[in-house]
Amino acid sequence: MSDDPAHDYTEKELDDAMAYLDSTRRRSSIVVPSWAKRLTANLSSSYRLVDRKVNKSFLARRALLFGALALILFLTIITSLAADDNVQPVQPVGEATVEKGILDTVVKAPSRLKGAVKEWGNLAWDKAYGAEKEVVYQGLDQLHVMNFDTPQETVKMQLKDGVRYVTSMAYGGHANQFISIQKMLYFAKLTNRVGIIPTLTPVHIDGLPTDISSFYDLDRFYDESGIPALAFSSVKAMDYAGEKPQNEHLGCWSIQEATVGFPNREAWSFDLHDVWIDHWALPPLLRGLGGFDIAFDALRMFDFDIDAKNRWINKVRDELLPQQPEQTVSMDDPEARLKNVKDGFWPKIAQAPEDQIMCFDNTLFLGPVMFHEAFTGELPTEPGVPGEGTSWMEVGRYLRFNKRVETLADEYLMRLFDVATPARIPPFITIHLRRGDFKEFTGFTPLEKYQEALARVQAALQRRLEDPYGWQGPGRAHFRSHGIRADQYAIVATSDEAKDSDFVKEVKALGWKVLNHEEQETKEKLGGWFPTMLDAAILARGESFVGTDRSTFSHLAGLRVKYWRGGLVETAWR
Repeated sequence: MSDDPAHDYTEKELDDAMAYLDSTRRRSSIVVPSWAKRLTANLSSSYRLVDRKVNKSFLARRALLFGALALILFLTIITSLAADDNVQPVQPVGEATVEKGILDTVVKAPSRLKGAVKEWGNLAWDKAYGAEKEVVYQGLDQLHVMNFDTPQETVKMQLKDGVRYVTSMAYGGHANQFISIQKMLYFAKLTNRVGIIPTLTPVHIDGLPTDISSFYDLDRFYDESGIPALAFSSVKAMDYAGEKPQNEHLGCWSIQEATVGFPNREAWSFDLHDVWIDHWALPPLLRGLGGFDIAFDALRMFDFDIDAKNRWINKVRDELLPQQPEQTVSMDDPEARLKNVKDGFWPKIAQAPEDQIMCFDNTLFLGPVMFHEAFTGELPTEPGVPGEGTSWMEVGRYLRFNKRVETLADEYLMRLFDVATPARIPPFITIHLRRGDFKEFTGFTPLEKYQEALARVQAALQRRLEDPYGWQGPGRAHFRSHGIRADQYAIVATSDEAKDSDFVKEVKALGWKVLNHEEQETKEKLGGWFPTMLDAAILARGESFVGTDRSTFSHLAGLRVKYWRGGLVETAWR
């Protein structure tokens, strides 16, 4: 400590000095040191010294902070008490009744209090500092995996020596295309190949073909997953008008023939790049979970053994495979066997698949071999949801919407809730009401089934709000409470049903908010893809989710809510 009377003493020095002086008053035999006397004189003669350390604004800030914390603790306890599902309504005094389970609730309050206070702190930090610094993703340097960083005349010109690639066709509507890409990229991870992502085609969408990067953040995907992947148009440019001739052939293994019985001949995603596809039959391979999809592990082993792969190619040529199953034609009659080859295959003249670039006609029908995870923790793990497999866990969870889509989703939700900023958008649960072609596919799911599923998910979410640390799962770090009960969350629904239909009128009568892209002129203002993409992005924002049975669009929404929001997922079963 300085002997200078004008020295700016620290708060600790002041506290130490006062404690020491207090002790001297109790023990008069102790001689007060000269430094303590000088400090005492300074304290008594100069209030300005103390004011510099403990000034009025400092005290005011501290008082405000402690007052806010006290209020939060009080409200949290009240909320915790009110949140107990076993608590009955308070009866008037004199009716000789008490709230059922109130003592149990008070006993549980400390853990709830701890969780709620921490959640409040997380929320406050996110609001104050969460958007302060935007993460910049570096992404993949194309020259590390391709010969050129601009599109070339052929795919083959781009292939770099020593690098292996995998690509596939787009298949089905947008959800199925996404899942197909997800599975193709998982195979890329398993086999150390670079993924060449097919161009998205507008099935059930009034738009033009486009790159996956139009809606998803590939830079972030690479940084978070470590899987190198490029859009096909980065390798070879699109030919929208079809003015150029198809200037190269690519041998493609037919997963669809091996599972469904015929090849995927809708090769639009390759036609766009003037690539002719030659289909090739796969050998018999083991099936994954469910017994239908080809197992990733089996296809990986097929890729691994190059000699066995070449022997199979020779066998396909020699035996003219695949043959129509309706009749068996002798190997001694090659002319009859040639006539009996399945449509879409030309084994005698087709371009054989190459090891450097592996091509598939439909990766939607690849599946995992999975085993139940051993329970190793003290906390229960949340159950799986539809569509949750290894390809989602290793790939799909990292395919995030890009900044433009997220910004447009913010803007739509602000209009929907009539608020001025994204921070003021209230918490909500999302519901996907699939209709459209499901009338013939599975039949429509009654509205009451969605209401029942919503009640289940609200009850599960309420339990999680009351015990936010009593579970473990992939979305745990993203789970947030908002200071209200689960049944007070707004409901936001999307549907492919006409917005003036009786069904949608019934939905609105429940107090649910329904996205209306016709009213918002989404397609006219943003393009034909965006009604679908905004539906997907907004469904993913739900604090919990209710989906339609057997809808892959619902599967993706539920997975995103579980992994990105820490939410609960329920299905409306027919």
